[in-house]
Amino acid sequence: MRMYFSDLFEIQAKQVTPKAEVEINGVRLKPGEIYGDGTQITGIDLLRHRECCFDVEEKDGIYVIRTIYD
Repeated sequence: MRMYFSDLFEIQAKQVTPKAEVEINGVRLKPGEIYGDGTQITGIDLLRHRECCFDVEEKDGIYVIRTIYD
């Protein structure tokens, strides 16, 4: 399914907070936790993709990001 960045994440003071449990590149990001741009954890600069859509698969309540559409 296609989801927008804002469906999955919030931005607070240039930091990303997942709204639900999200998996990117095999790394799980937990809701409510604060992450920088994400590059150190996932290898992807999440802030750079804040206007993008994602191809997401839901598995057991975890949103697994498969593709980022720029």
